[in-house]
Order: sequence, then C-alpha cells, then structure tokens
Amino acid sequence: MIGERSRMEVFQGFCSLRCVATCQCKSGFLKNENGACVANCTDNISKPACAPNEVFMECGSACEPHCRDPRPQVCSLECVPGCQCKSGFFRNDRNECVKECDNASSNICPENEEFKQCGTACEPSCKNPKPLVCTLQCLVNVCQCKHGFFRNSNNKCVSDCGKDTCGINEELTMCGTACEPTCDEPIRTCTKQCVPNVCQCKQGFIRDANHTCISQKDCPPALLNNTRNSIM
Repeated sequence: MIGERSRMEVFQGFCSLRCVATCQCKSGFLKNENGACVANCTDNISKPACAPNEVFMECGSACEPHCRDPRPQVCSLECVPGCQCKSGFFRNDRNECVKECDNASSNICPENEEFKQCGTACEPSCKNPKPLVCTLQCLVNVCQCKHGFFRNSNNKCVSDCGKDTCGINEELTMCGTACEPTCDEPIRTCTKQCVPNVCQCKQGFIRDANHTCISQKDCPPALLNNTRNSIM
C-alpha cells in the first residue's frame, strides 16, 4: 500500500511557485489528515471504492485510454486523482473498463475521421487547409479529420478538396483583409491586420447582404448611392 510519505512525494512535483506565509511542518515531519505534524504517517487513509477493473490513482492521466482512443498521442501533464482503468483495460461508452472494445464504442466517428480526446480548435478545412494562427484550446472528445484530410463545405473529411476550396467568385488569400468590402461599405477604414488563409471575393467582386460575392455593379443602387453620398 502507498504510504502518506509516498503520496506527498507524488504531489510535490505539481505545485505553484507562490510564496505563502504560514506555519508548516518541520523537516522530517508530515501533515496528516487531521492537520497535525507527525513523524510517521499511518496507512489508514480511506480511498474511494472503484468499480471492477479499475484502480485508484492519486496522480492519474488526464487522457485515460478509451475504446475510441486507446493510445492517446497528445495529452496535458495534468495530475488527475481518481479511479481509472487497470493496465490493459479501456473505458467504453458505458463508462466501464473492458479488456476488449465492441464496435459501438470503437467506431463512432464518420469516414476519414478519428476520435480525439484533445482535439485542435483549428481543424484543417478546405477553406483553411493550413491554419497559421490558432489558440491552445483543447476540444475534448471530438471526431476530427484524419491526417491528410480536410473538412469541406458539406462537413465531410476529404483528401482532395477539388473545387470546394472557396465559394463562387472567391479565392484563397494567404494574407486577407480583416475588413472585406461589402455592398453596404465598399470603402472601409481598417487595421493592418493580416487574416491568414481565408476565402475572400476576387478582384471586382464584393460581398452582398447574403455574404455572397457578386459584381460591384450588381449591388442595390440605393446602398451604393448612400455610400457615395457619405464620402467626402
């Protein structure tokens, strides 16, 4: 059984650098569950009861092996205490630890997709195949396109986007404007911000109220006249 000293040693590796003014145990003493400093810890600290094929982990993985993702490739270093599956077992969709997974648990993602316990917030798509800017946000337990596949406008993961890259009268721009011209505002004041890998209207085209790229001469006359009259 794991003694209190071992438990303390486990958690010493996960602590902030904050300085706290407080009374603490002298060297060689450890604080027990009653808050007293003792030289020897007893081993009667209760642990939660775990289900069959589970074991209590004081510093378990944040990415426990699952039938949908038996070998997580990406995981945080977070220390998670609690009951987890024993070695060689996997958690299924019924929250049970099993030796062998059934098809209902292992094949839940559509074609060309795979289950991710910690997926990216910027999944490659036909409109943005190589996101250059992305947050570090972790999307938990999601199906995402396999490597080499891209999500198209029909929400399918494909290896060849073909003509799906951008919409009609659009083109992929490596460094697009953050203030794309519209029929309402054909001339806009804008920052110098670069929006990477984005579909924008081709030259001579402009966004209408339906977010479609149309020829500027096809914009409603009233909108263009109002805009012209407002420019000094």
